[in-house]
Amino acid sequence: MPNLKQADQSTYSKFFKYFKYGLFAIAVIGGVVLFKLSPLGQWISEIFTTVLNWVQSLGNAGIVIFIIVYIGATMVLVSGAILTLGAGLIFGVVKGSIIVSIASTAGATAAFLVGRYFVRDWVVQQIEKQPKFKAIDQAVAKDGWKIVGLTRLSPLFPFV
Repeated sequence: MPNLKQADQSTYSKFFKYFKYGLFAIAVIGGVVLFKLSPLGQWISEIFTTVLNWVQSLGNAGIVIFIIVYIGATMVLVSGAILTLGAGLIFGVVKGSIIVSIASTAGATAAFLVGRYFVRDWVVQQIEKQPKFKAIDQAVAKDGWKIVGLTRLSPLFPFV
């Protein structure tokens, strides 16, 4: 005879799980709508448009500035999606794609070099302090290509 209490708990936990997801979705959608309608959202949109127009007006110097900004964004792990779309708007699809390819490669190279030569000791210390980081490090050491492949699929790690 099945335990009714266990069945109720299972149904409750499933309901609560989906309820949390629903509340989160409503909060995100509400936040986006409020942001778009708020003066802050309009102000940020105006700044973004102004910056895009300014970079476009600089010609070749704008390309160099864009690449430097993209490298900086890569170094601090900011998603390149907005900058990539901005490059398409500013420079056109083909030219923007070429510029983004150069910038993202340079940014990844810079991030690698900084990680390898400047912050390696600090990262090793952090791995030793955090059990989760240590587990990831051990998993990469054992099955590196699988872990790296799975990490590349995650949108949470834009430049890994």
